[in-house]
Formats: sequence, structure tokens, C-alpha cells
Amino acid sequence: MPRLSLTERLGPGRTRRLVWWASGAAAALLIAGAVTWLVWPDEPPPPTPRAEQFEDFDVCMLTGPGGISRDPAAAAWASLQPVAAQAKVRLSYLAVAGEDSVPRATSFIAVQARQGCDIIVAVGESEVAAVTTSMTAYPHIQFVVVNSDIDAETAGSRVQVLIPRM
Repeated sequence: MPRLSLTERLGPGRTRRLVWWASGAAAALLIAGAVTWLVWPDEPPPPTPRAEQFEDFDVCMLTGPGGISRDPAAAAWASLQPVAAQAKVRLSYLAVAGEDSVPRATSFIAVQARQGCDIIVAVGESEVAAVTTSMTAYPHIQFVVVNSDIDAETAGSRVQVLIPRM
């Protein structure tokens, strides 16, 4: 049996339609590929930060056993928060646990020094006295003492001048 050509099998009209359909499908695939290539993004956008970015600088506050719930520590903490936020530095506090004495407060200053505090704000009678005995042991740390409610209100501005411009 002789082999029949496509035109002979389908007829001339059907062959022409088949060629047009195949050409149209190929053209549609080319156009879809070109459009996809044109609208495809070059590179992904940079990720948005998930957390606040801070400078590598720590301001630490040392308080008596009452922590930051009582004045003058509460007032000092309130005055430090906007300064730390504006300068984008880390701010933390540590309350002396146990007896409120100079030797105990001195040991807590050592803890803050090991944690990398750049400025220590001491609030409370024992804590201020501990600063005077600890200043020579930690010459790389700057100390701010708060003796009264008036000192507490100005603690933020006194710390602000000690934070280096980064």
C-alpha cells in the first residue's frame, strides 16, 4: 500500500487549517514567553528589617531592690528611654537583689561591666556609693550618679552627651 501524504489523507482545506492552528499556537507560546521574560523581576527586593537596628552601645541602669517601680529610679528610667530610642542604643536596668549594701551593689556593677555596659547610671544610696569605689576598676565605663529626684529628671540629658555620635 502506498504511503499517502498528509494533504492526500486530510484533504487540502483541512491541511491548511492544521498549519494555521499550529502556527498560531507557536506564535502564542512565543508571545507568552516574551511577555513573561519582560515582566519577570530582575532581583528580589531587599528584605525589610524584622527588628529595630541598634548601635553597638549599651546604657545600663543600676537600682536598688525596688527596681524601676519607685522614684527616683522610675523618673531616671523615664528620662533615659527617649534618649536611648533617639540614639538607637540598647538600654537595660539591673536591680540589686538581696541586701541593699555597698559591697552587694559593687558586685552588681561588676556584672554590668562584664555584660559590656558603656555607661552605668547608678540610682540609690548604696549604688552611688558603689560607683565611687568601682570607678578606678572600670576606667572604660562612664558613670552617672543619681542622688535625688532632680538628678533623676536630668539623667537622660546627662547620658545623652556621653553617647558618641555614630
